[in-house]
Amino acid sequence: MASRGAFYHNGIQDGWLNRNEVRNMEGLNREDGLEKFMYPANLNVVGETNKEE
Repeated sequence: MASRGAFYHNGIQDGWLNRNEVRNMEGLNREDGLEKFMYPANLNVVGETNKEE
């Protein structure tokens, strides 16, 4: 369980798995908005910029 969690964590954080792919591998339903890939810089969404308010 711990090694599978680490695999998913690294895949999501390093941007080579998206959260819906992980949900699919675990037999869970897809969720809207989780198909976007993340990257390590504070886990921002690829292609989106931080907007200052």
